[in-house]
Amino acid sequence: MKPFKISILILLSTLFARNTLAQEYKMIFWYPGEAGTTVDAQGAIGPFFDYINQRITPDKITGGYFNNVPEGAAYIKSSRPAFGIISFAAYAMNDKALGPNTKLLQTLPLPSGKPYENYVVVGKGKPPLDWDGAILHSKQPLTGEFISKFILNEKVANLKVERIHNILPTLKNISAGTLKGGAILQPMEYFTLKSISQPWAKELTVWTTSPPVPSAPIVAFGEQPATQKIKDILLKMGADPEAKEMLRTLRLKGFAQ
Repeated sequence: MKPFKISILILLSTLFARNTLAQEYKMIFWYPGEAGTTVDAQGAIGPFFDYINQRITPDKITGGYFNNVPEGAAYIKSSRPAFGIISFAAYAMNDKALGPNTKLLQTLPLPSGKPYENYVVVGKGKPPLDWDGAILHSKQPLTGEFISKFILNEKVANLKVERIHNILPTLKNISAGTLKGGAILQPMEYFTLKSISQPWAKELTVWTTSPPVPSAPIVAFGEQPATQKIKDILLKMGADPEAKEMLRTLRLKGFAQ
């Protein structure tokens, strides 16, 4: 056999072997109650996947964003993702949908850039003397049990949790006295509220601040060959100028052990 034919065969064999070994991983971003749709979010998570894919080739990672519980749970069941970035509330309240998993890292969310967050409950006037029977409005689909354990830090038997889809009108209505109860704010929402100088915002007071709760974890579903490689990429991402704008779009400073 001529030398150039042997070289071609070796090249083809090498390419075939690489393609055979290459794996495609799926990842879910699951943030129930957050803004946007699965389609809208591709503009934000697409560059995130591109960044990782440049560093794990020939392997590849793809996935989707879901901002409600049923669609996220259905994606996990049907697509069997290898990895996930999941809001702490979703992680704590949906263990059956998640199934067996291993926490790998914590997100470092803005504005604090720390691996934990504090919920803030605001309302008009003084906070309730007794949380039993209190009305609390939340964008996230939180249960009374979650609120009692992680936000109020006390057992409350009869919380009335009202789901809302837009926080700003809710805050304005509470300030005006046309809506009863308080509003549960995530850190970025409270950060935004503090920056508003309009009179209605000044009428709202902090009723309580939660103890620190973990930020959204990065998890692996089962044993994945690329786990360590992806962990290493994520841990270095926050210090990479190339990733800064992409992370800011995701409202993250980076990731931590």
